[in-house]
Amino acid sequence: VVTDAGDLAADMVIHAVVRSVDDPVTESRVRQALVSALQRAEDWQIARITSPPIGTGAGNLPIEESARIMVDIISRAMATATFPQEVCIVVNCVLQFLDTGLNCKQREVRT
Repeated sequence: VVTDAGDLAADMVIHAVVRSVDDPVTESRVRQALVSALQRAEDWQIARITSPPIGTGAGNLPIEESARIMVDIISRAMATATFPQEVCIVVNCVLQFLDTGLNCKQREVRT
C-alpha cells in the first residue's frame, strides 16, 4: 500500500506489512512484504526508498536475519528493475555484515 507521507520528510510511504493479528513475523512474510514494497516502488517509479530493518520492531526478528533477507531481496530487485534506483536502510547502530554478497558503489554511515 502506498500512502501520503503526512508530516514526514518524504512524499509518500510504502507500507510493508509483515504480520497480522493471527500470524507472527516470519522470514517468509518479511520476504513477501519486501518484494511487494519494491514492486510498488517500481510501479510508482519511486527512485529512492529508505527503510528500517524490516520485522525487527514488534516482530522481534533478529536484526542480522532482517539484514540477510533485505540484502538478498534488494540485490535481486535492483539487478533487474528500473526503480528504485537507491535503497537506504536506516539503523540506529553500526553493524558489520560479512559475506553479504552486496557490492555497494558508495557507503555512507550516519550517526
